[in-house]
Amino acid sequence: MTTKSCLYPYAGLHGRFNAWTCSRCDGLTKGFEVIELIVDVQNCLQAFVGVADDLNAIVIAFRGTQETSIQNWIEDLFWKQLDFDYPDCSGGKVHHGFFNAYNNTIVRSGILDGVSRAKAIYGDLDIMAFNGWGHGCFLRTGSCGLFMVLQLIYGSKNVQVTTFGMPRIGNAAFASYYSEVVPNTFRVTHEHDLVPHLPPYYQYFPQKTYHHFPREVWLYNIGLGSLIYPVEKICDDSGEDPDCSRSVTGNSISDHLTYFGVEMGVRYYIKQMQDCDGS
Repeated sequence: MTTKSCLYPYAGLHGRFNAWTCSRCDGLTKGFEVIELIVDVQNCLQAFVGVADDLNAIVIAFRGTQETSIQNWIEDLFWKQLDFDYPDCSGGKVHHGFFNAYNNTIVRSGILDGVSRAKAIYGDLDIMAFNGWGHGCFLRTGSCGLFMVLQLIYGSKNVQVTTFGMPRIGNAAFASYYSEVVPNTFRVTHEHDLVPHLPPYYQYFPQKTYHHFPREVWLYNIGLGSLIYPVEKICDDSGEDPDCSRSVTGNSISDHLTYFGVEMGVRYYIKQMQDCDGS
């Protein structure tokens, strides 16, 4: 998972994107060429497509909900399931708000156009997709990106996905379908991050409840007193490993805003503004 932590800055580039001055990137984006930047002001969504020389891949990153967007909050909290009408996905259901966000914004067409342009210039490169959660994002994070990946997987030789603090977006049938179609997926969770616990998982209603897809990598700390050791646990292939993030309560917003020691969200941007102002 060391590679995942190195690639992590791509998931949080929004906000200081155009100038590439974000301190957390620490030179890791050197040689990265932006192909397409998509900003949906009405729906408060952002994404970009670019090509990374060192990865020899097309990189797609998505930002999620902003806490200042009431419209996003309403859709995020609307947990109704919708039939997922995809070939070979029998009985699949997905989150109504997430799926509508994907189908009804300019992000979809913008990403597809950006990937098409990148391939026309650089050839059939691998595709690496990351979710970012923006300024205090909670539930919609990266969900549009996963539906996009299912569309991109056809006609691309290799698609890899890494998500950070991902909510559940569909039922068990959808999770099974996704893991078969996009097996190179890592779903990173952190300590007591509340978002991966949403929408809730009800083990006594396996066909109806929301269900995570694998493979989860749970980040947590162990130790006593001042001796603290970070752990990156590779979880089982069920998507709902009871010994990973499901083994703890999801009650922390701060754990959602910090991954691999990188602080994101409102606190990060306030600090950056203070640093720039010299205060």
